[in-house]
Amino acid sequence: MTNIDDTTLGSRANDEVARAVIALIREEPFFGHLLSGINRKITNATPSAGVSFRNGRPLLAINPDFFVNSLPLDGHRTAVIKHEVLHLLLDHAARFEPALMDQQLYDLAADLVINQLIGEQWPLPPGAIELESFDFPLPPDMTLEWYYRTLLEHRDEVPQDLQPEHSDHDEWTKSNERESEMGRLELARALGDAKERSGEHFAMLPEQIQELVETLIDELQPSVDWRRVIRLFTAASRRTRISNTLRRPSKRYGTYPGIKVKRLHRLAVILDTSGSVKEDALGDFFAEVRAIWRQGSEVVVIEADNRVRTTWEFRGDIPAKTKGRGGTHFDPALQWVVDAHPPFDAALYFTDGLADAPTVKPSCNVLWVLPPDGQDNALKGQRVVRLSP
Repeated sequence: MTNIDDTTLGSRANDEVARAVIALIREEPFFGHLLSGINRKITNATPSAGVSFRNGRPLLAINPDFFVNSLPLDGHRTAVIKHEVLHLLLDHAARFEPALMDQQLYDLAADLVINQLIGEQWPLPPGAIELESFDFPLPPDMTLEWYYRTLLEHRDEVPQDLQPEHSDHDEWTKSNERESEMGRLELARALGDAKERSGEHFAMLPEQIQELVETLIDELQPSVDWRRVIRLFTAASRRTRISNTLRRPSKRYGTYPGIKVKRLHRLAVILDTSGSVKEDALGDFFAEVRAIWRQGSEVVVIEADNRVRTTWEFRGDIPAKTKGRGGTHFDPALQWVVDAHPPFDAALYFTDGLADAPTVKPSCNVLWVLPPDGQDNALKGQRVVRLSP
């Protein structure tokens, strides 16, 4: 396999992926726009292509040698890209139960479902799993569970070495609980954006896909526990520092000095204090900030509208009044976080979202927290969670 250090191959793979996305935008705008909102990575870590949730976002991983050299036609490449997106839409990773299911048969059943949805304009690459790949009859348009049960009944007739050649299902297992939960939230946002951007073309999708997308948009967002998302987000940014201590012996050797592990966490909490923000949602938000602070985090509050008005260290009390009530501009507060020393490990930005898109990118992760009626049009590509009404 060609090494990823071969910049020519990596560049070629990036170009071919972009070409496949453009083809989808032209022919099937919904899938093309959805792909535009999903992180992509050219890597040798996967043998083919696969999807997972990484850093709280959906990720499409593609092997450059596979994509450039093993897929002979542009249509094959587009089919593989669409195949992976459909795995996300159908939530195949979450539906697999390792302790109860045969992974080979589950993988085959999943690909049987997906490959019937690719469409004739994108030819499946040679070796793709299809109904005709088996010596026993399989009807079309059945569910993953139906195909899995049938393959289980015919286990002896399924070749042991029959595997999906163009989709790395092992990527599904590489997401931890925090990444999956936040990733599903981002997927819901990406689905909503893709539906809006594809306009009337969305109605041209197969009815089952339309219903699936509508269901995911409706169900994923309300199902997200915003308190849990905030806690998982902040917990993921904690650091540890190891130092020697004379107060306890080493557990390994029974001698002094021992080791002391200190957990560190410095959190920026930015409050949008512009005139459009209603303060009645601040109580719920600060209740979560207080819980984080009680866990030992250092919390600095930045009050800002079109400029930073004041900053102060959080000591457990919710502010009775905030300074500002002017217009909204996100960049001044974000720049303040960038310039701060010592640096922050994470930032929460509480806002109604009524401003131009931010252009300043802090080195730490930022989670945007919106009230129930907040607008996220300016926050495309950002991590956003909405407080429940």
